[in-house]
Amino acid sequence: MLALGAIWFALTRLGAFVETWAGYLVALLVSAAGIVTVDVDRREGFVLAVAVALACFVLHATQRSAVLMIGGAAMIALAVGLAVAHWFDGAVGAMVAILLIGTVVLALGAWLLARSSKPSA
Repeated sequence: MLALGAIWFALTRLGAFVETWAGYLVALLVSAAGIVTVDVDRREGFVLAVAVALACFVLHATQRSAVLMIGGAAMIALAVGLAVAHWFDGAVGAMVAILLIGTVVLALGAWLLARSSKPSA
């Protein structure tokens, strides 16, 4: 599945598809399916998710696409989830705590970005 995802990434980057966002989306979904089928008790799932995220960010640097940025962030989130599940032996409480902390950080960042600056007098 990961090899098929890599092929989709390559074909999309080479311009084989008219809609590049759709090609990248298929590549991300196929890659994510390949990552979650890897045995989670080992490190491979975490490493593969980080590798796909890095590929998304490298491709985004050369070809701007929102799907690549969102996909890279989703792969980082998947990698963190797999790492936490591995480090804490699947303890749900630790995963929920990390999810809540991440939610608070994202909400705070969104609030700070959305605030309008006050005009100076």
